[in-house]
Amino acid sequence: MRSIIDNADIRRYRTTLPKPNLYYLWDDKWKTDLSRCPEAVGFDVSLRVKRSKGAKFVIYASVCEDELGNSHIEVEIIHDPNEKTHLSELYYELAGSIRHEIEHISEEGQLAGLGPTQDVVVPYITNKSKIVHTINLRSKIFGDLYGNIEGWGNEEQRRLHSAIEGGMLDYLTCYEEVGPLTQGFYYEAKKRRIPTDEVINDYLERFYAGGLLTESEIDEAFNHLVAWTRLTLPSAIIVS
Repeated sequence: MRSIIDNADIRRYRTTLPKPNLYYLWDDKWKTDLSRCPEAVGFDVSLRVKRSKGAKFVIYASVCEDELGNSHIEVEIIHDPNEKTHLSELYYELAGSIRHEIEHISEEGQLAGLGPTQDVVVPYITNKSKIVHTINLRSKIFGDLYGNIEGWGNEEQRRLHSAIEGGMLDYLTCYEEVGPLTQGFYYEAKKRRIPTDEVINDYLERFYAGGLLTESEIDEAFNHLVAWTRLTLPSAIIVS
């Protein structure tokens, strides 16, 4: 871990999922190698560390998919090398960020495999992978809030577009993010041995403290995430 902190250059860390003959360590050569098994898909993690005096500790993470179906997770860490608290926070924040992106791969990427048939048709909603299951479930718990399926579908589309543009409340409640987010809350609650809704509340309070969410937005995000947790993670402990 010390070597990661001290390294200001780009390093690539590759891993694979445990399923023989299907997943491999991604490499550029596979793009032109005819011996590549067409069913094989994998992912890797690119890590960039930027050290800057006075910098606020932050981790940016994203995932994209190439033309062969491989998923590439890119992580950037910005920190102040003189701030010791950054070192204690790094492991948990880095692990959580990578886990969150892997959740996206397992829901939407090639690693998700085949998804269920979509039985609710709404504007701009994807019809591939396990995200279809998410859409169907959301129609059952949120669809009646907007009068009809078309109204709900338009709202789902609006939330997603707003989230892409930086809308924090819509990011926390759009269909692409609720799964990875609530899975993370669930894992954190098990690790800390506390109710999952307490983890959700602590997470949202950080946005409130930073001026990114109002009190009413906190309430809406909390209710949305708790409802999703109850539906998709029945073993989660919810006390509110």
